[in-house]
Amino acid sequence: MKPVYGPRSPQVDTRRLGSSEGIARIGPPPAPDAFASHQVSVVRPARPTLRRLRARYRVIALGGGVCVLAVSIAGLWTVGTLAFG
Repeated sequence: MKPVYGPRSPQVDTRRLGSSEGIARIGPPPAPDAFASHQVSVVRPARPTLRRLRARYRVIALGGGVCVLAVSIAGLWTVGTLAFG
């Protein structure tokens, strides 16, 4: 269900800026840089890919699940030993 709002105030101007209004307000776009094609790209440090991040998360999640299962079984075994001797 869509929210229902009250009527808009006639004093509020809700028009969007068109291209001519935007250019008049902020000016024309900058000219292209003549030397941009000759600049050397920035060397960035190697980052792990999403595939590696997902694989790492999968391994951690699987290992955590196995640890939780082992602790749960050990706890149940301990409770069973204490209760039924």
